[in-house]
Amino acid sequence: MIYADTSFLISLYLNDIHSEKASRYMKKHHDTLMMTAFQKHELHNAIRLAVFRKEIGVEARKEIFLNLTQDLEQEIFRFVSVGWGDVYRETERLSHLYTENLGNRGADILHVAIATVLGAETFLTFDKRQSQLARVAGFKLGIPMT
Repeated sequence: MIYADTSFLISLYLNDIHSEKASRYMKKHHDTLMMTAFQKHELHNAIRLAVFRKEIGVEARKEIFLNLTQDLEQEIFRFVSVGWGDVYRETERLSHLYTENLGNRGADILHVAIATVLGAETFLTFDKRQSQLARVAGFKLGIPMT
């Protein structure tokens, strides 16, 4: 099972420095990615921030949201529920073990905790600190951070 954080997901829908690498990954790997309500919220919010920053217009945002809906319907993503009590216990465990050495933000820890609770094996991110946390938490990194 594969978990993708927002840095990976946003690169699939907005043109950024990682978009080519994200697209290549998706073309090469045909596995379904997990999608939680948290990921969907963060992705939607990141796209709305792109409108605020004038990186895209409202029409582009509408088209991206439609594409995301179609990707969910075509099962490129599989919508999954997560037990939030378990996630928050895992966030505290990860924070206790790693934050003082790796400097992870709360959202980084939350993504790794969700992936852990869901039983993911591979973690996709373009965030350096989050990739370090995912690696020490036992995940295979699907994208090299080079």
